[in-house]
Amino acid sequence: MDSTICKGTGTPVPGGIWVDEARQLTRCLLADPRVCCWEICEINPHLDTLNTLAEVSLSLYQEVLEVLDARL
Repeated sequence: MDSTICKGTGTPVPGGIWVDEARQLTRCLLADPRVCCWEICEINPHLDTLNTLAEVSLSLYQEVLEVLDARL
């Protein structure tokens, strides 16, 4: 995720992907039945006092559940 919106990581990436791009990527990847694993690597609340990354991560997990439900 882009470091301007997600501060709660030890490896910030200037020019990283945006939330909508992450959602689209998640949906595309998990719609493929060959994909069997997906994870969010790091959420560090000490670096993100506004809790932005945790909220974004929760919304991505909701996308994951929707896509996996459609695969069943």
